[in-house]
Amino acid sequence: MRQLHVTLSTSVRALSELRHSIARTEEDSDMDLRKLEYVVAVAEEGGFRPAARRLYTAQPPLSAAIRQLEAELRVTLFERSTRGVVPTDAGWELVRRAREILAQVDAARDAMKFGAGVPRTVLKIAVLNGEFVAGELTAPILMDLQAGLENTEVVLHETTFADQVESLRSGEVDIAFVRPPVGASDLALVPIAQEPRCLVVGQQHPLAEAGQVSAEEVLKLRMLGLDAPPEWAREWQLDDLRGSSLLDKSMGHVRTVLGAQLALTTTDAAITMSQSTMRLAPSGVVRGLIVEGLLPSVFAVAQRKSDTRRLVRDAIDVIAASADKHINLLPGGELLI
Repeated sequence: MRQLHVTLSTSVRALSELRHSIARTEEDSDMDLRKLEYVVAVAEEGGFRPAARRLYTAQPPLSAAIRQLEAELRVTLFERSTRGVVPTDAGWELVRRAREILAQVDAARDAMKFGAGVPRTVLKIAVLNGEFVAGELTAPILMDLQAGLENTEVVLHETTFADQVESLRSGEVDIAFVRPPVGASDLALVPIAQEPRCLVVGQQHPLAEAGQVSAEEVLKLRMLGLDAPPEWAREWQLDDLRGSSLLDKSMGHVRTVLGAQLALTTTDAAITMSQSTMRLAPSGVVRGLIVEGLLPSVFAVAQRKSDTRRLVRDAIDVIAASADKHINLLPGGELLI
């Protein structure tokens, strides 16, 4: 019991320091609050990967932030068990107090905004496959949007290969983070950045250990069918290079990254993905192969041509500036705006 008391006391003292740090510069306080959000999300989701998906960030920086916080507090916050990732006693104490702090901060921010008589604006964004949509740029772009659009709440709506622009066309969201091609004539695309693609196969595939394959080899491979608009599916299935489709008829069509990874475990088919997707969704059951001659994948923002609101224009400006500032986070990335 003495050891537990010492551990909890250490945790409480360190958390008190975090509370005082909220009064420091905005940049430092945002960083500390983000760590508290990470702790709460990992505890509530029962793992680092689902917590990263919930917060639309990559798992490696989330895990690194938790390790850094444990080092600062000098306690272990989470342990792996048969139930997944479970907070320690000190971890639960920190989760409880972190919830209180985050709720107080949110309430204070809302009180200041509404007390000043400023109406709250909501920016709704469709994001293709969550944090995968812009690779390592996704998290900083979303954070810059929240910070750069005064008195605006950013609300995310996750989409799949099949419906990445439907919520935008219907007016349910204001803009969409997409991976072209997008054939809708009523939408305008603003290309933001591009990155290399790779070929993805299951670990049982004959080429799984090749590391790199030629375009000639790729064109002979059967591909996973994608549940997506025809022009989009053709590019990712490499029909554009082959001049025709060569699909694995034994598998159903897939509409998400995780669905594609699962399907590849039971077939010798292949599919292309952006290289950032393989980094952000690491899996022991699939392999990413370099292919010379593949066109890069573009990350773009889609908007309705008829939507001329300042909110949309300002949001796209913030996204472009954020991508320019953080393009170094996207390996092999190239700015397009």
